[in-house]
Amino acid sequence: MDDTRNPDTFIKTVLTFGDKPAPAMALTALRMTAKENADMYPTAAKVINHDTYMDDVCTSVKTSEEGAELIHSLNKVLDTGGFKIKGWMSNREVNGTSTSAETVKLLGNTMEEKVLGVKWNPNEDTLEVKVKLKQTVSDNITKRKALGAISRVYDPIGFVAPVIVKLKMEMQELWKAGVDWDDDLSPEIQENWKHLFSELEKINNVKIERCLTPHNASEEASLIVFCDASEKAFGACAYLRWRLNNDTFETRFWRENHESPL
Repeated sequence: MDDTRNPDTFIKTVLTFGDKPAPAMALTALRMTAKENADMYPTAAKVINHDTYMDDVCTSVKTSEEGAELIHSLNKVLDTGGFKIKGWMSNREVNGTSTSAETVKLLGNTMEEKVLGVKWNPNEDTLEVKVKLKQTVSDNITKRKALGAISRVYDPIGFVAPVIVKLKMEMQELWKAGVDWDDDLSPEIQENWKHLFSELEKINNVKIERCLTPHNASEEASLIVFCDASEKAFGACAYLRWRLNNDTFETRFWRENHESPL
């Protein structure tokens, strides 16, 4: 080592994915980019800091004009940090957004997209939870296959929590009975699991409104929270309840539940 001169300084210009600190470095660079542009683009900086998850920017505005302005601002801000956006998707046509080769592409609203693993249909502006269990239902079900099928249902918001908790309760019955991972289940238990999985597949037909505020709401929402428990499970649910212009009511909800520990 030559201690007669100052050490050389090396600066990474490209993030090397695979390095252990890579996720933290990417987030730090993103937050710093927002901070450096906060004075000129305050709304875009706020969206980056509060509405960015992993590599998705997920936010909402009230009008198409606001959307076009926000897209323009976010493109400008992120470009200064070397972040290249692949495209934008909206449930409405966003006027005034360039789609030339020099700018980011506006994907429109005819495609289906996943936002943090949750399927979003922008044309209908609905969220969906999708499950594929045909192979599991047709096979000889074991405890291993049952747990694998349950684990593949990704539902971070809790739309189908009441269905999933019932399956988890049935898993606990297998544990109580001392069933091993690959043991053959009795015909009665097999039929019960196949029935439960066939019921679970029906959630593919369920669509949940993404927007929390109905377009024809006539007053402020009421927030209602309740919880309950039994010997087998416990849970909580939060409702947003809106009165509509036609004197009917509409609700949006979030829920969470768990099976009771053995």
